[in-house]
Amino acid sequence: LTKVMTGPSLAANTKYSMMVMIHYTSGSSSDGNIAFAAPTGATGGWHQDLDGDQAPLLPQLADGGGNPQTITVNGAGGSTPQVAFFIGVVVTSSTAGTLDLYVAENVDGSTDFVMKGGTYIVCTELKTAP
Repeated sequence: LTKVMTGPSLAANTKYSMMVMIHYTSGSSSDGNIAFAAPTGATGGWHQDLDGDQAPLLPQLADGGGNPQTITVNGAGGSTPQVAFFIGVVVTSSTAGTLDLYVAENVDGSTDFVMKGGTYIVCTELKTAP
């Protein structure tokens, strides 16, 4: 996995919702691996929705010193743009940091997994009622 985007800053001891939209092109097979890494000691998880199927997948976040858990995304082959959406929760510990995006090629082939412009990560601090 290679870090391709340094995401928003996250304060220590804070709970955030995360929303990520990734634009990419890739081969038609399970071509790309995507993962997120949070500050050391952070907990939480994320859900992906590809093609509107709302698959019940909730990998746990790995901390910045660990190995991020990945999900594999498919492409449409060649240069056809694809979009993947991710939502989740990140709860930081006493360590502040960033929520970062990692990608890797999953299947070696003639069509590379390529991140495109317009990819973003948004984190919003969650407040709870007293």
